[in-house]
Amino acid sequence: MYILNEDGSYTRTISREEDMKIIAKDRERYAEEKGIEKGIKEEKENIAKSLLKKGMTIKEIAEITELSEKEIEKL
Repeated sequence: MYILNEDGSYTRTISREEDMKIIAKDRERYAEEKGIEKGIKEEKENIAKSLLKKGMTIKEIAEITELSEKEIEKL
């Protein structure tokens, strides 16, 4: 469907169904990104736990994992 603009040009519109498909795809992409971020953080935390057990300092672990010292202390 097209809409006639005031200047005489046309603008294509999308149907509600097309709009809902776009929204669903965006939500899926967002969820996937969040899932990946969560997985990366969990892996960093697992690495930090292992390094703590091996006797590394919190400061060293923070530099390696890019977790904050406070995050590591909570582990």
